[in-house]
Amino acid sequence: MTNPHNSYLATFHSQFGALSLYQYLTDTGIDAELRSVPRSLSSSCGLCVFFEATHWGMCLADNYELEAVYLRKTDEFEVLFTS
Repeated sequence: MTNPHNSYLATFHSQFGALSLYQYLTDTGIDAELRSVPRSLSSSCGLCVFFEATHWGMCLADNYELEAVYLRKTDEFEVLFTS
């Protein structure tokens, strides 16, 4: 059986936004990790959130100060949203 979830990476304009989305995701049972932004991507605050979900739309539900959302592929990232 294949995993119905995709892997995403979200970058932020502030560390507060990164911490807020991370807390929201973990509180709702979504597997998430707070990490440094990969060198191949830019970020204003240096933190990103990796997470797995069926869709990334919950990131837009609140003001998380998103910079961008990427679909995480094996060795690259596809841009899905930029602010």
